[in-house]
Amino acid sequence: MNIIKDLICEIEENIPVNKWEFLGIKIWPLVRLTISTDLGGEINTQRVQASGFLDQIKELCKKISYSFKVVFSKFLDYKMNRIEKNSSVLLLGRSSSRNTLWKGKWLDPNLDSMRYYLKKMGKKSIHLEFDFLGLTRIPRYSPSLFIHNIIQFSKIKAYMQNLLHKTQKLNIPKYPEFIQILKSHNINLSIMDKNKIRYYVYLLRIRANYFKWFIKKHHSELGMCTGYYIPEHLAFILACFESSIPSVDIQHGLQGEFLSAYSEWKHEYRQLLPTSFWVWTEFEKDYIQNWAHETSPFPYLGGNLWLDFCSNAENGEIRKFLKEIRHIKTNEYNSHILLSLQPNNTLDYFFNIIKQSPKTWFWWIRLHPRMLEQIDELIQLLEQNNILNYSVTEASQFPLPLILKNVDVHITYNSTVVIDADQFNLKSIVLDENGSDYFPQQFQKGVAYYERSTPDIVNRLDFLLKSTQDVKITSTKDTAPVSRLEKFFALLNL
Repeated sequence: MNIIKDLICEIEENIPVNKWEFLGIKIWPLVRLTISTDLGGEINTQRVQASGFLDQIKELCKKISYSFKVVFSKFLDYKMNRIEKNSSVLLLGRSSSRNTLWKGKWLDPNLDSMRYYLKKMGKKSIHLEFDFLGLTRIPRYSPSLFIHNIIQFSKIKAYMQNLLHKTQKLNIPKYPEFIQILKSHNINLSIMDKNKIRYYVYLLRIRANYFKWFIKKHHSELGMCTGYYIPEHLAFILACFESSIPSVDIQHGLQGEFLSAYSEWKHEYRQLLPTSFWVWTEFEKDYIQNWAHETSPFPYLGGNLWLDFCSNAENGEIRKFLKEIRHIKTNEYNSHILLSLQPNNTLDYFFNIIKQSPKTWFWWIRLHPRMLEQIDELIQLLEQNNILNYSVTEASQFPLPLILKNVDVHITYNSTVVIDADQFNLKSIVLDENGSDYFPQQFQKGVAYYERSTPDIVNRLDFLLKSTQDVKITSTKDTAPVSRLEKFFALLNL
């Protein structure tokens, strides 16, 4: 049962949310995505606020510390603090997305592969990045600008504006009825307090003004980001709309009805929705097309450019990675399993699975990009549990497509690596009971399975390992992604 979808449908059928406005912005997308976050549908759309006074002081000290880290990282990696003149494409992303070491430098798989092919078609680009996680991942693979401090300081300005303009009314008809619906679904009402909504919109407005200034200064013609539904990216989408340039959301993981960001939008919300969704497969394209209308974003089957990038057999760096992977795959182990960990996973649960499995199985334990700073901590925990048949550093920092090419099966709670694995015909075990809702295509195809108890998981792994086939990746020519990009630009009239 899709709780998020049912709630959103109930609200949109009974409340005139398309008339909700503040500061000239139709705010329902912001509100809808915030509600979805509270129910676990999207990741970090709004951050959890510290409650007690001491907690708030600690949080403030932490943010000040992060601000100094930004300055320090910029100083250490000063050569990469630059932008190319006459760059027509502006990209926005999180620093924590730089999760792959390539030629000894930290690379963002989605945005750097996009920039690589943009450059091949003669388009220059600028990369803006924020997020305290990943700030120490230097040197960077490609030039970018850290705007984390600007993003953080905008919160102070938004707080002050909200404080000074408390009498400014929100235009949100049937708000009491809206609150009653939330109550009936046990939603955290504090996130939908009118004062909090005003703050969110002021924050959106302030950040959008900054991005508009940047777009105008650098004559940008196109904006791109991954995961448009987080607050910083929503402001970026708004800035692109108000600057009369198209915006694109690049797929980086799960899409479908279980995520309200990619579910049906019944009314026109051009201000806060991208012009287009760049998707990986026909599944995402068909799903979005089924609900899309004239004023909604259109899907474009551009494919996974990171997969294309890692499929170029002529690339010397790829051969180097493959050599190191083969060195790890010794004859001591007859099976190789990729375990994709996520924030808040219960590690003891996975440790128990590993300890109850044969010692001849080798575990490639890959951390979520936002967990890379915890590698040493995880290694220490593995050793404390007397687990020796693993790789964490290489599994987490090597290109994911090359790891998938060299393992026999994949297991996770509900990581979107399930989608990546499917592109290699690699089967996955999903431990989340809602897994078939998240990955309907993979479950229908028979490449994803749900198991919960440790004995059942080990038995399923054993069965899949005995029936596994060689994973193959087709080498592609660099011209194919460029051709897809050129067609996309033509659709956008660029």
